[in-house]
Amino acid sequence: MKKLVSFAASMLLMTTAFYSQANTFVKGKDYIVINEAASEQQSVTEFFSFYCGHCYNFEPFVKSLKKKLPENVKFTKSHVDFLGGATKEIQQALTTAYVAAEQLKVEDKIAAAIFDYIHKQRATFASTKDIRNIFIANGVKGEDYDKAINSFTVKTKTNLLFREQDKLNKQGVLSGVPAFVVNGKYKVTPENFTIKPKSWDELFQHYEKVVLFLTKQKG
Repeated sequence: MKKLVSFAASMLLMTTAFYSQANTFVKGKDYIVINEAASEQQSVTEFFSFYCGHCYNFEPFVKSLKKKLPENVKFTKSHVDFLGGATKEIQQALTTAYVAAEQLKVEDKIAAAIFDYIHKQRATFASTKDIRNIFIANGVKGEDYDKAINSFTVKTKTNLLFREQDKLNKQGVLSGVPAFVVNGKYKVTPENFTIKPKSWDELFQHYEKVVLFLTKQKG
C-alpha cells in the first residue's frame, strides 16, 4: 500500500512538473520586453495588414484567441500602413475603414470581406470609393458608412493607432506583421519560439499559450 501511495505521489509530481514546464515561456525566445512598465489596462493588440498573407491565415486563430481572453483583457486589432501591395494612402484608408467598421459593429464581416477581396479575388483598391463599396456590398448603408468614417471618434482612434505604430517602428520592434503586443510591455516572437512547430495548428497552440501567459504578467 505504501509503495502504491509512493508511486501515485511520484506520478503526481511528474505530472505537475510537466505542466509547469509546458506553461513556462522564455524571455528572449517566446517573447521580448519592449517597455519597462505594463499598461494599467490588460490588453492584447494584434498589428496586422489586409495585404499580409500570414495575417489572413491567422484570422481563425485570432477569432479563437479572442474567445479565450479573460473579460478584463481588452483586444485591439490595429491595421498597419507599411506593407507593399498598395499605396500608403490606401493602407491608411483601410485602417480608418476598419475602425469605422468597429464603430458600426460589423468589423468581423468587413475584415473577412476585405481579406477575401485581396487574397481570393485578387482585386485591388484603386480609391476609397472601392473601400466604401465593400461596406455597401456587406449590408452597410452608404450614409452610415460616411457618417462613421468622418466621425470624431473614428478619426481620433485612427490617429492613436498610427502614433502607436510609429512609436514601435522607431523602437525597431514592429518590422513585420502579424505582431502581438501584450499589456503594452511584451511582444510575442514566433521566429524564436522554444518549440519548432510543424503545422499551423502547432504554431497557433503555442502562440495562444504564450499570449495567455503574458496577459497575466503585470510587472
